[in-house]
Amino acid sequence: RVELVDGRLRVGSKVERTSRFLGRQFSYQYEVVEADNDRFVVMRVEQPFPMRIRYELEDARDGAGTLVTIHAQGEAGGFYRLAAPLLNRMVRRNITTDLETLKRHLEGVTSG
Repeated sequence: RVELVDGRLRVGSKVERTSRFLGRQFSYQYEVVEADNDRFVVMRVEQPFPMRIRYELEDARDGAGTLVTIHAQGEAGGFYRLAAPLLNRMVRRNITTDLETLKRHLEGVTSG
């Protein structure tokens, strides 16, 4: 679950996320550390482990849509290091879900 922030993400904006991992639910908060209007946004989080995610947006070459490139880097430690393969899948699933949610909102479909 992601709490949507009103308006455009800017440096200092915070985005709260609630995730489930290995039967445990936890919440954490991303902070936007870099942003350039419609081109990119970089967010970081320190807990439950340090992670940095960069979303880059560009117009599709055919003019029909937007291409999104996502770079995620993290330094899992302790328990999370042992569970890294499962954690990688969770992060990929969360990113996919975020993109699907963004697409629905941009297309004006808010249910689902």
